[in-house]
Parts: sequence; structure tokens; C-alpha cells
Amino acid sequence: MIPSARYLAPFLVLPSEKESYLKNLAKQAEQDALERMNMQRLKINEQKISNTDSSTQTSPSEFIQSNTLPNFPSPQLNPTSQSPSLILPPLPPPIPIQLPTYLRMPFIDRKFIHLAKWSCIARPQYKMTCGITSVCACFNFLYSTLGVGTLPPLLPEQAISILGYYPPFSAIHFERFTGNNQLLIWFKTLTQFFGVKGRCSYLWKACGGHRTIGVDEKQALQSIKDALRSDKTMLIYHCHNHYIVPIGFE
Repeated sequence: MIPSARYLAPFLVLPSEKESYLKNLAKQAEQDALERMNMQRLKINEQKISNTDSSTQTSPSEFIQSNTLPNFPSPQLNPTSQSPSLILPPLPPPIPIQLPTYLRMPFIDRKFIHLAKWSCIARPQYKMTCGITSVCACFNFLYSTLGVGTLPPLLPEQAISILGYYPPFSAIHFERFTGNNQLLIWFKTLTQFFGVKGRCSYLWKACGGHRTIGVDEKQALQSIKDALRSDKTMLIYHCHNHYIVPIGFE
């Protein structure tokens, strides 16, 4: 006999619903067994009726009522490996006791993003203008309404013109004069032009000329995190001849 399709279909049962689900499954299995037994008895009764006299025939209902149905054992509440009626989800792998240091830290110390700084970042519109575009993004966050200031937002083209460069901007070779010191000069020029106060300097330089003395990597990392969280500080990261504005960490 082919089992009912509902006993072959896989199920995903939550642990909290396991007991009630198994009880309902046992009840349904018992009802199906009773129905199959009744159908078998009806068929046997019909065969007997066809071979006996009509005066001695017994109606199917009388035949069923005259026989006491056996008590079928209920299925076990704890399914075995041979029962296909229940498929529970596998348990997650155990969490290692010795977690890395960064995973034992509070969530706020491991991940952070400053959305207001993100809204001030602009895409360089001209070749090799990542440096001046980064300065413009920092200025907009600190002094314009895009960030925490009150001035109108400053477009990169406006900043380039204020710094003394004229169109066509695509013909200017910015890579020839863009450098760390030049970015500091550009920021000071913009603050003087708009009459606002601000200062800029190196936060940390790992190696090479003018590297930072007296600050180790751990102290520098904490200073960078504090600056990224601050509403009064913006950072520009110089790496492999490219300038970017970091807005968070993970």
C-alpha cells in the first residue's frame, strides 16, 4: 500500500511547535487507519452478501456496528530515523569558546558609519581630481548645509575655481601638483575665502619621511575611530597615489 502523500512531504517544524505537530500527526494517522479498515470491511461484507441468501444478509452498517474496532496504537511522539513524517532543521554549529578579540568587542566598537559624511562625498568629475574633490567633501560636511554647517554646498568646480584654476578643467594635469601638503594648502585657502575657522594637519603617518613619532598603531587606530565618529573632524586617506574620504570602519 502506498502511504498518503502528506506523510512523505518534508516539513520544517520549529522546536516550540514540535509537540503539537506530532500530536496532530498521530491523530491524523489514526483516523486514516480507521478509514482504511472500514473500507476493507465493507469490501469483505459485500463479498459475503453476494454469496449468501438475501434473507440472511446483514447491512454494511450493521456489520460495522456489530464488530468492535481494535485500538490502534498511536505513533510515537519521538520520531525515529525510519519515519519520514518529520524533518527537523539541523542544529547550528556550536559557537567556539575562544572567539577572536574583535568579535568579543561590543557591536558599536566593531562597526560604524557616518551617514552625514557619506552624503557629502562627491565623485571626481575630472581626471586626477581625487585630492581636490576630497577637500571639497570635507569642507561641505564641516561648513555647508549638507553636513553640520550653514553655508551653501560647494561644488567641486567652484572649489577648483576658487583655488585659482580655470576651465577647461579636463585639460589640467592635477597629478603634477596634487600632494599631501597641497591638500592642506587648499583647505586653508577655502576657509580663508569663506571666512570660517578651521585647521588641518597630519593625523598619522606610518612610515617614510615625516612619519609620526611617539604614536603606535593602537593609539593611531583609536584616534582614527574617534575622528570618524566626530562631527567636527574629517579625514582624508592617502594610499597608492589616491585620495579618499573614509566615513566609517568595520
